[in-house]
Amino acid sequence: MAELRRLSLAAAVLINLNIIVGSGIFINTVILAQLAGIASALTYVLVGLLVLPLMISFACLARRHQGGSLYSYSAGLGSYPAFFSIWGYALTKLASCAVAIHVCASLLSSIIPLLARAPILTVDLCILSLFTVLNCYHAHVGTKLQRLFVVGKMVPIGTVLVLGSWYFSSAMVPATLATSLSGVFAGIPFVLYAFMGFEASAGFNRQLVDPERNGWRAMAISFVIGVVVTTLFQWLLFGSVPHIAQLSSYRDLFPALLASWHLSDSLRTVALVFLHGGIAVSAAGVGFGILYANAGNFFELAEHKFIPRIVGYRNESYTPVYCLLLEALLVALYLTVGYQSLPMLQQLAACGATCTYVVSVIALFKDYSSSSRVRTVAVLGLLSCAVLLCAVLRNFVVISSLPLLLFVAIHLIGLAFYSTATLVRRTI
Repeated sequence: MAELRRLSLAAAVLINLNIIVGSGIFINTVILAQLAGIASALTYVLVGLLVLPLMISFACLARRHQGGSLYSYSAGLGSYPAFFSIWGYALTKLASCAVAIHVCASLLSSIIPLLARAPILTVDLCILSLFTVLNCYHAHVGTKLQRLFVVGKMVPIGTVLVLGSWYFSSAMVPATLATSLSGVFAGIPFVLYAFMGFEASAGFNRQLVDPERNGWRAMAISFVIGVVVTTLFQWLLFGSVPHIAQLSSYRDLFPALLASWHLSDSLRTVALVFLHGGIAVSAAGVGFGILYANAGNFFELAEHKFIPRIVGYRNESYTPVYCLLLEALLVALYLTVGYQSLPMLQQLAACGATCTYVVSVIALFKDYSSSSRVRTVAVLGLLSCAVLLCAVLRNFVVISSLPLLLFVAIHLIGLAFYSTATLVRRTI
């Protein structure tokens, strides 16, 4: 069996960034403009402030549990809270993977005629299969691809940050949809979806070089960069795209932006290919990164015998191949059920992550070895979780209750696995 290949701090930051600054930044642009108007960019700042104590709490947990996981972070509360935390996160995080893969597939289909002829779900499943196979070659291949994904996403993001500043018009701002405090609140789950990823390194902490130091550093660096980039991106697009709140979806965003620049038809076509291609690569980075990082959570479940131990089998590259295959199966299910309703999948992922944050921060607060300063951070983290949960539940009531029903179903299935595993332990 080959030795475990270690991930550097830079590689961990790239993986986290490819999850944070990925498909969410593009999907949310039109949705937030419709919900919050001119305050749409401030929604990123607000959620960034709410997530900050959570990020610090997870940094404390990463330092305390060297090479630990979401399960070990919450183990001080008992086996079921720890199971609830990692189970819900592992399964709902794959909804984010499904969103990213569908965004990648839909944009590639818009610029590649051959793909446009195929059913979009078929393209989704082909991309998912490719990512699963590539992940089986472990971090060496993965790190190279992460660099490619970063380069790809810099095409559309860099274009907006540079040219958006040039074409930004303050005259467009008051003419667009008016600001609404309720709209800002409704936008919180969507922005939370975009920021989910600072904790992703918990899934591969064991594979980090010097995990006690680099675990929390990877979270902090990727989080700060993510907040700054997403806020600027949303603000500049809001002031550069005429009638942004009237667009139907993210697919209309860059065509509208290029039309406002008064380019020739040929140049606009070429530019759109580069921009949509860059977004597709960025979304691919999210999907690929989630499959890689989240496999560690399923491995942890197998290691604690909550799911069959065979799922945790590692191949010659020290990759948990059955974990990846299980992930691929679940993502395929999400795509089949929800590819026509991406906001539903976004809210499901936000709900799962928020519940995991709650359990982990409570564990940090109840840890008797925690200093008064750490407990203060944990209290702030719990207050943030309360706001995030209220926003998530509000959208369940106002927009759709389907994500909540899926979340409950996931945990009912999880309870069956947990009860079976507990019963087996007692009878042995």
